[in-house]
Amino acid sequence: MIDRFKRYLEREFRAIKPTKAAYELREEMLTQLLEKEQDLRIKGMTDDDLIYDMCIDSLGDVRQSLIDFENRSKKAKTAKRNVILGLIISVAFVITIVAAYLITSFALGNAWGKTWLIIVGGLFFGAAAVSTLFGAILLKKKKYLISQIFIDIDIVLLTVFVFLVLQILFGFNKSWLAFLVMVVLIVGVCPVMMDIAGLKLKYLGYAAFIEVFFVMLYIILGITMGLWHPYWILCLAGIIIDVILLGVLVGIRNAKKKKAEQDEIQEHDIDEDEEYYTMWKDR
Repeated sequence: MIDRFKRYLEREFRAIKPTKAAYELREEMLTQLLEKEQDLRIKGMTDDDLIYDMCIDSLGDVRQSLIDFENRSKKAKTAKRNVILGLIISVAFVITIVAAYLITSFALGNAWGKTWLIIVGGLFFGAAAVSTLFGAILLKKKKYLISQIFIDIDIVLLTVFVFLVLQILFGFNKSWLAFLVMVVLIVGVCPVMMDIAGLKLKYLGYAAFIEVFFVMLYIILGITMGLWHPYWILCLAGIIIDVILLGVLVGIRNAKKKKAEQDEIQEHDIDEDEEYYTMWKDR
């Protein structure tokens, strides 16, 4: 019986590559078949052909199991290669940043108090790249809320770096205004993600974004250029635009609803006409 089992497994395992893991799986299946055979014989079965068939059936769909096994092995190898590649790229990236920092610092001579932004910018860029990668993976899996969190992290990192550049490199005393822009960007991402997710609340999200945009624009113009009055009308403009968009959306929705009703009535009339032409008295 063991030879029959071996021949069966040898034939089936030709469907996948002859790896060490495949060899160990084949030995495991052979052990499982032998244990099943022994169990059946203990129960009093003596028909070898019947025992063989029952043992093979106990393995289930062997061909599909082997295909799944090989796919898992390929994914594991790919994941391992990606980790190694990621480590190599990370090390190379860090070395590049440090080298750029040192070269620039020595070349400029007395700019050590500013060139550290190269290190910070590199770290922020690396963190943003990782965050974007995770966000893309989660977006592909339709986990929109968590994906949005990673996008927000990217926005925060970008904003902080822009703030540092404006403050330290250019000495702009109102560089904190970058955080007001950050709020607008974060609020703007929300309805976009809702739109991707197909949520009806996306319209409220877009309305909120429009109002926040105009409010922040008014604040920025007021702080940087002193344009407080009568530019407060920008806040009102956001509300007006929201109302107009709401009216347009309601109009479009009503038009679609009316068209659907007309199509339904027309279809009903066609059905009635057809019924008229095919209607006969019972005889």
